[in-house]
Amino acid sequence: MIRAITKPYPGAFFLHQGMKLLVWDADLVLNKNVSARPGAFINLDNNGLQIQCGDNYLLNIKRMSSDFIPETNPQIFFELLK
Repeated sequence: MIRAITKPYPGAFFLHQGMKLLVWDADLVLNKNVSARPGAFINLDNNGLQIQCGDNYLLNIKRMSSDFIPETNPQIFFELLK
């Protein structure tokens, strides 16, 4: 779905603390060791932001932006939010 609505379209997005965050590149990663609820933030590192999905998958977001932060990797993005 992310690739289907990427540039020049508005992009896939989610809300975090009332802010609209756009997702430009992501992968699904199988991870049977995580038992968090879907939607939970699992990890943030140089490889991306991992969010728990259903069926033992993680969404690994590799590129994101917002209305006031340009497209970048998630680790830099959240540093700019501070």
